[in-house]
Amino acid sequence: MTAACKFGIGDTKRRIDDAIRRGEPSLINVAEFRKGFQAFIAAHDSERFLHSLSDAPTDEVIQETIARAPRFVRQLDIVDADIETKSRAASDYLRTSSDRTRWAEEGIVFEESMDAYDDGLVRRHHNLRDELGITQKDLSDKERGHLLYLKCCGADSPPLEARVVPNHFMPGSLNSMADRNLIGWHPNYKAVLGEEDE
Repeated sequence: MTAACKFGIGDTKRRIDDAIRRGEPSLINVAEFRKGFQAFIAAHDSERFLHSLSDAPTDEVIQETIARAPRFVRQLDIVDADIETKSRAASDYLRTSSDRTRWAEEGIVFEESMDAYDDGLVRRHHNLRDELGITQKDLSDKERGHLLYLKCCGADSPPLEARVVPNHFMPGSLNSMADRNLIGWHPNYKAVLGEEDE
């Protein structure tokens, strides 16, 4: 059963139950139902939106991820990111990894499209990094790196296959690339992490 059918049946049941509770006839207003149903369809239009197939990880899973100190967490450590930032990064990373896998497996998004999306994020990262190197020379490397992370994650996400992605997807993709050393926040992140040869 599609999400639209589930919504329509559930919304009808809710409206009828509400009328019965108020002591009114178990009828629904057709115009109101259509308006709600059309709003649901518009909000869940797969032609315009990519919907997450992953659940938000629990606090326990997030803390376990941070404790394992994967490279993307270490990258945040060296720019003095706080625990809230690292927790959000871990959540975004886990959800995005799951969505990428499931979207590819279910044929919702082509693998090549995700590669093109990542290429665009790398280009944006490099442009912002170079801009901050010119405009923020008075900041320390840690401060400049932290600012770079905030600017990259705070920007509007580009579309993926002309569709809007969930809010966690772009930051999760950035952290995934940081985990693979494709991008970094600190200007000398590889040296600081002791991974210059990689």
